[in-house]
Amino acid sequence: MSLLSSNKVSLFNETLLNLIKVMIEQGWNAGNRNPDYGSMLLDNMQFSLDPVQRPYEDLIEAFKRQNNDENLEEYEELVKQVDYMRQRRVMMTPTLMRFSAAQEEQTNRVIREYHSLIQNFVRLSFVTEDFDKGYYFGGF
Repeated sequence: MSLLSSNKVSLFNETLLNLIKVMIEQGWNAGNRNPDYGSMLLDNMQFSLDPVQRPYEDLIEAFKRQNNDENLEEYEELVKQVDYMRQRRVMMTPTLMRFSAAQEEQTNRVIREYHSLIQNFVRLSFVTEDFDKGYYFGGF
């Protein structure tokens, strides 16, 4: 969702559909591979893709480039940490929702207690149209 939300790919992008098929075929969503690690690789792709300079980049190759020892080591270190974890964020403006890649954030007591269910959590931020913090619905 963050790749789509940041305009890095289009829903009608054939390479996005091919990437999804390859990930399913290789079991990235199953127990034999770590879905959280795969998710981190997809999130990292958001920062490496440049649709202006390379509009037809193969997403499967971009994903393979992310699957390296450095990212695996980073993921393993992150999993060991108790007070920090990768968490997805949704920014809600008055007119749209923007999904962003998971980022390392400090946890709280509730998140630590339900750490095994983190894939069910999302951090929701209400922001202005310019993504400035502090937007609250008026009239309450």
